[in-house]
Amino acid sequence: MTGPKAQRRSRFAPCVLALLTGTTAVAADAASGSAASRGWLCELCPAPAGWSGEVNAGGGRVSDSSLKFGDYRGLEEEGGFAALDGEARYRGADGRFLDLLARDLGIDSRSVRLRGGERGRYTVQLAYRETPKYRGFGAETVYLGAGGNELALPADWQPAANTSGMSSLAASLRPAELEISRKTVDAGLQWRLGPRWSYDLALQHQRKEGTRPFGAGVFTIHSSHFPAPVDFSTSRLETGLAFAGQAAHWRLGFTGSEFENAHSAVAWPNPFAAIPGTERLRASLEPDNSYYRFELAGAWVPVQRVNLSGTAAIGRMRQDEPLLPVSINPAFGDLPLPRATADTRIDLGTLNLAGKLDARLSPRLSLTARLRRDERDNQTPVDLFPIIITDIAPRAPRLNRPYSFERDRASLSLRYRASGAVRLQAGADFDDYERTLQSVPKTEERGYWGEVALNPAQLIELRLRAERSDRDAGPYTTIRDGTLVEHPLMRKFHLADRARNRLLFDLDFFPLAGLTLSAGYQRSEDDYARSFVGLRGSEEQVVSLDAGWSVSERLYLHAFLNRNEIESRLAGAESAAAAPWLAGTEDRFDVAGLGLQASINPRISLALDLVSARSEGDIRVGAAGRGSPFPTLETDLFNARLQLDVRLTGRWGFKVGLEHERYDSSDWALDGLGPDGIASILSLGAESPDYRVSVLRLQASYRF
Repeated sequence: MTGPKAQRRSRFAPCVLALLTGTTAVAADAASGSAASRGWLCELCPAPAGWSGEVNAGGGRVSDSSLKFGDYRGLEEEGGFAALDGEARYRGADGRFLDLLARDLGIDSRSVRLRGGERGRYTVQLAYRETPKYRGFGAETVYLGAGGNELALPADWQPAANTSGMSSLAASLRPAELEISRKTVDAGLQWRLGPRWSYDLALQHQRKEGTRPFGAGVFTIHSSHFPAPVDFSTSRLETGLAFAGQAAHWRLGFTGSEFENAHSAVAWPNPFAAIPGTERLRASLEPDNSYYRFELAGAWVPVQRVNLSGTAAIGRMRQDEPLLPVSINPAFGDLPLPRATADTRIDLGTLNLAGKLDARLSPRLSLTARLRRDERDNQTPVDLFPIIITDIAPRAPRLNRPYSFERDRASLSLRYRASGAVRLQAGADFDDYERTLQSVPKTEERGYWGEVALNPAQLIELRLRAERSDRDAGPYTTIRDGTLVEHPLMRKFHLADRARNRLLFDLDFFPLAGLTLSAGYQRSEDDYARSFVGLRGSEEQVVSLDAGWSVSERLYLHAFLNRNEIESRLAGAESAAAAPWLAGTEDRFDVAGLGLQASINPRISLALDLVSARSEGDIRVGAAGRGSPFPTLETDLFNARLQLDVRLTGRWGFKVGLEHERYDSSDWALDGLGPDGIASILSLGAESPDYRVSVLRLQASYRF
């Protein structure tokens, strides 16, 4: 091609540079006068019959390797990758349709979704996605056979009483790959059986493979951390039959799931100088289990302005895998078990009943009432089990404790519109919780709240809400079942008496057309006045600011700022006779963001997002919990994303994506310790992550 048009296209790169520096330069195909050739597309217009879509193909590059950056993204390694995605749509004149969506096909976080059918009759769906998970940043291990259930030490390994004496440790260390790949397949069907009846079916199979950090050992003497195998599969089915009438609708459904673990246990050699019988250790892993549930849900309008809705569900959970021997130590290998399998079953225990009433009592007054009951009846047999503490210390046999509960919740709220600018609400909540084989058999919680919403002018909306709740925990009893005895003054926070106060404030302001300013404040206080050992109190404050501005049809700006502060007070004691020691924690989270979406002209669009997040955490121990022996925990994140979309013609274009992320963190519990930083623990030596990573994507785009 020759002539002025070809010369303009050959100078396209300088045009992009001029655009990013604030100058407008567009390569336009002026020969065609059609709307498509000018790059204008109406996304809200009815889709034409036939095929349409977009294919994006190109490549990208990651500037540096980082497991933390690649977590869930699938971009953990430095170097190039294929940037492939797109979508296709088919619309038939007879109502048939097909949608195909593909994302990130060239990396480990890829996904594909297919959806099709006939409008008003049936829809079929099929989806596949992969998600990577990375742990252990900088982790190292001496163990061989990671990913299996039988680990080994190097042939020249020399056991020692502590990590400082392990002469072959440094030479035996190798990177520990702690990575889990999750692959999920979904399939579904929605089918209209007639004007009022419909049927739905959803199937899912999920597979997780890889390794994760795991730790165990001989209690109080030494412990080892190592990669443990992950080979899980979960299959899930949901199906239901629904009816929709003029005054009522309901659905009868069934849900079932099966979980399978390819490994029932993991075994590893003891790297320390072992007590006889503990040269090799073993720990059980998650057992296979199953679950199913039947549910009936519906709603009914008996008279005008009254709506009743509710659900009723019943199900069963079951786990019946063979029990492992009490100990791998040969000295205890002949101890009999009371039964060969776990025989764990929770029948009728997943009973759930819920109901809701909405009623308009008058043109200004309305009422909502809710009731809910949840039960879990654990029918696992109770037997006397022999106990060997970490394969070396026999203890008196003890009974297993199958845990059950009954929970009743109720709430009532009234809403009153005093005028067009004033709305009032008030309500009460009730929660009764009964448990078996727990330190507190019953808790009762009562809560009350009120809210005022004001809209004095079209420019301002104000909402103020206050809440108060009290939980009465009743008598607290230490359960003596052969395990270590808790401090007699210990109170678990979810079972303790608690008083909670909460205040919320929201303000929305619309000073200009297209401009919205929002501000929010929330404060919560929890007081555990009767807890002498345990959590004594906590306070939380949240402040948020948000702004959105539609400057024009082609430019939208947004910004937000959020601060969250959490403080807590705790007490502990070494023994019943010792004076309690006090501790306090202070955590602060700051998040800010800024972004814009701009349509420079009908052919060029631009999106920019900036996010900054910082957190700090302090742990203080001493008089009144004000000492500071621990360094501050810190994380600092900055992320910037730029997306440029240019249409050269009605069909052809290109996309440029640029992302930069900076992450800094410090954790005194990890940093500088290494695998041998604690004499009695051979750890993985992970560090808190720090990185600087940039990702560039260049894609050619074709629309059809």
